[in-house]
Amino acid sequence: FLDTLESDLEGLARINRLLRATHPSRARLSEPLRVIPALVIHPSVDLGDAATTRFRNVPRSVQYLLRGIGADERSGANLMSYVAFHHDYTRYLVECGYEDTMRRASDIRAFLSAAQPVGDETVALA
Repeated sequence: FLDTLESDLEGLARINRLLRATHPSRARLSEPLRVIPALVIHPSVDLGDAATTRFRNVPRSVQYLLRGIGADERSGANLMSYVAFHHDYTRYLVECGYEDTMRRASDIRAFLSAAQPVGDETVALA
């Protein structure tokens, strides 16, 4: 999912740069074009690694399926992070997401309260 999100953000940034560079005439448009800012907070943990460390807690049927297609604890980390929605793994992801969000709470407040885009078209926070 993160790869798709990165692709979408790249497209958004490209369109924002185009809008800034061309100043399109708004007279002929029913809706004005505008730059859309984005705030990105990347997970502080590698989701594949998080899934790998929890592989043994995943139901045996899912482990069997993953091993059957050649994905094990070492080689199937990214695939497992997609399909292994075991409560142990999802609880860990929610906790990490909460902690990442709380670490950036002031950045999020500033982004949401800004009347104008903050800085560049994309604010990426690690």
